[in-house]
Amino acid sequence: MVARTFATLAILLPAAMAGAVSLESRAGGPNYIFSFGDTHTSTEFDPNGVLPNSQNPIGNPAFPGYATPTHITNWLGYLTGTFNSSQIFTYNYAVRGSTIDQDLVSSWTSAFKDQVSTFLSKAGTKPAATPWKSNNALFSVWFGNSDIGSTVGLRPDTYVCFTLLIHLGN
Repeated sequence: MVARTFATLAILLPAAMAGAVSLESRAGGPNYIFSFGDTHTSTEFDPNGVLPNSQNPIGNPAFPGYATPTHITNWLGYLTGTFNSSQIFTYNYAVRGSTIDQDLVSSWTSAFKDQVSTFLSKAGTKPAATPWKSNNALFSVWFGNSDIGSTVGLRPDTYVCFTLLIHLGN
């Protein structure tokens, strides 16, 4: 599972980076980011609330959202509001504590498939308020922290992985 998670991230990261460069270079109307993930991406966006707009690129709550208990800007906030030169509207479906699949790693909150389902029923329908197209949208997925963190002590391979990582930093 750990190897599969890291392999997935290794595949998605270059694609996400390429997409970020393409989004930044586009001129004209707004660009869109649709993000999914766990605690490290969550801003507590409510898809039934105020949608992203020119006054608040994350819609709700107020920028930078509730990314951490101290409400500092997370990586998605920097991508949306700091390190870009275009108008980006970010629809952040990520949820704190979320895992990829509840059947593999249980969590107290929704899983990736729930986030995708919410997107498909909201912005995924391409309503007039969110007129995204494939050439002005970036999809990001950041998972693994809750999946791995929830299994520490339960799986010997995860424990070994974290033990090795701790030694690398010393």
